[in-house]
Amino acid sequence: MIALSLPEALVGWFLRTFVKPVLGPRFAVSFQRRWLNGTSVLSLPPLGTRRSAVTLGGVPTVVFSPKDVALDGAPDRPVVLYLHGGAFVLGGPRTHQALVGYLARAVGGPVHVVDYRLAPEHPYPAGREDALAAYRGLLDLGVDPGRIVVAGDSAGGVMAADLGLDLARGAGPVPAGLVLLSAAFALDAERPAGVGARDTFVTQGWAHQATAAYARPGGVEHAILGSDLSGLPPVHLQYSDDELLAGDSRQFVDELRAAGATPDVRVDPGAFHVIALLPGTMKRSRRAVEAAAEFVLSATAQRLQFPPGVRDAS
Repeated sequence: MIALSLPEALVGWFLRTFVKPVLGPRFAVSFQRRWLNGTSVLSLPPLGTRRSAVTLGGVPTVVFSPKDVALDGAPDRPVVLYLHGGAFVLGGPRTHQALVGYLARAVGGPVHVVDYRLAPEHPYPAGREDALAAYRGLLDLGVDPGRIVVAGDSAGGVMAADLGLDLARGAGPVPAGLVLLSAAFALDAERPAGVGARDTFVTQGWAHQATAAYARPGGVEHAILGSDLSGLPPVHLQYSDDELLAGDSRQFVDELRAAGATPDVRVDPGAFHVIALLPGTMKRSRRAVEAAAEFVLSATAQRLQFPPGVRDAS
């Protein structure tokens, strides 16, 4: 697919008109899934990439990789384990095929998209367990953890942070880094009226629906914000100042810094939630993916001492 550079205003209009009204408690989750899968045909991975269905640790996974790269990558290239967003109830490899396809091309290595179990059929901790099983599946294939970066957007960003914390607390060797794109650290939080009013497609109603479906237990022991963040690998974090969840990301950054970390933070003013989602359609989306890819290459280079080099993702 040839990359486009549509005006952001036009893309925003499409999301507000055809996506935002469908997401939320007005419609059944089954309908939301069908609708979102239908709209995903408008955003395809770039030319020169391939996709293959595999399993990691018994979990269904779809691998996106450059056609000239083996599915397990190469000893000197990164491997990304990707946890897709969708408020814990929607999404999958198909809805995120553009983002992960461009990311695979930019890092020159495979991106494994975990097709984890969705709520409400499979509430917490099913998805979290699938993420850990898939990560361990990569290790079982002989992939050095220093080559692995765990990435995720929105709800998947929370799951990526969860996985990072599980590993930091002894569940396995920590990866080279975490990439968190508009992560939904506190979907159950009550936000003041007007917060996120300009968010292109995420609403408080959808957040409430996702929280109820996922059924994550309360209490600080199950929270990301306010927990002990020590031991996490380097973090790259992206968010927009206009999105409903911007305050969550700002708080997470503050807590990382308080824990002694130096996160790599990218803020896109006026952008929509997960601006990196449509790199085949918008130039700013491609730049967001490239920023994530630069972090992946830098983080893994520091762990494995191989020279980084971002491929052109334009």
